[in-house]
Amino acid sequence: MLLLNCSRKLASLEKLLLKNFPESLKVYGTIFHINRGNPFNLETLVDAWPDFRTVITRPPQQERIDDLDSYTNSYYMFTQDMKGLHEILENTDSVDWTQVLQIQGLQSGLDEVIRSTAATKKVKVETAKRLLYVKEESLIRCLNSEHHATFEKPVQPAKITVCKSGLQHVFQFSSLSPSYAELVNAGWGFGQTEKSLRYIQRCLRLLPSACLLDAAGNPSAVGLMDQSAELRMGYTLPEYRRMGLFMHLLWAFEDSLAQPDLPFYLHMAEGNKLVKGSTEKAGYRYANCGWYQWNCQPLRSVL
Repeated sequence: MLLLNCSRKLASLEKLLLKNFPESLKVYGTIFHINRGNPFNLETLVDAWPDFRTVITRPPQQERIDDLDSYTNSYYMFTQDMKGLHEILENTDSVDWTQVLQIQGLQSGLDEVIRSTAATKKVKVETAKRLLYVKEESLIRCLNSEHHATFEKPVQPAKITVCKSGLQHVFQFSSLSPSYAELVNAGWGFGQTEKSLRYIQRCLRLLPSACLLDAAGNPSAVGLMDQSAELRMGYTLPEYRRMGLFMHLLWAFEDSLAQPDLPFYLHMAEGNKLVKGSTEKAGYRYANCGWYQWNCQPLRSVL
């Protein structure tokens, strides 16, 4: 695998990945961030250049922060050659299988490749599958964009008025400070650990986030962006549910970013009808390629 660190080539890679939406969204999102300051200091690997078939983005191999922290040790993969990817994972050091890690991708074919490789590497694998939803308008805008932009903060935070039971509730759009990391962690299905708390704090420091504040200035709905540019960890606090706040949060979050080359996407558990309804009303549509996360743990670390 080739380590791609030339800014010109990385900009070209970002454009080339557009041709493979939505399957390439995870890797595209990491390249998007890499090309705009690389806040998570990620590395990009390709099997060839410029005629690549496989792209892997990974944490920097020279910065081993915590070998037991899968949130830090996160890999993102896209391939047009499953057989070639299998050979890469088996015979190169593209993935450090000695660490506890996670791999994310939007291709069902990755499951067999990752599981087969993990078996030979003596690594335990747990797969999480979710539904992928993408904002159609953002995909079209992204495909038609010919320039790169940087994140812009909203000039005037939006005020949102919602009626429930005959009463009007006013919410203010804002970003989330790292002080709310525990609140986000408590409601995140993939979190609720000390390691996930540190990861959320890092995301809140380095990447865009969003919340709706109630009249008392407390968050009622929250969400943030991860290093793959996915809108994640979003939820509405129990006392504010069934008010459509998540839909309004998505709209306000998108408007605050104003990125012509940023596609908006997220995932949800199958059967979550409440979130599904709000997400579809916000303009997101189901993508049948699926959303996958593989949690990998060396067997010796289990003993």
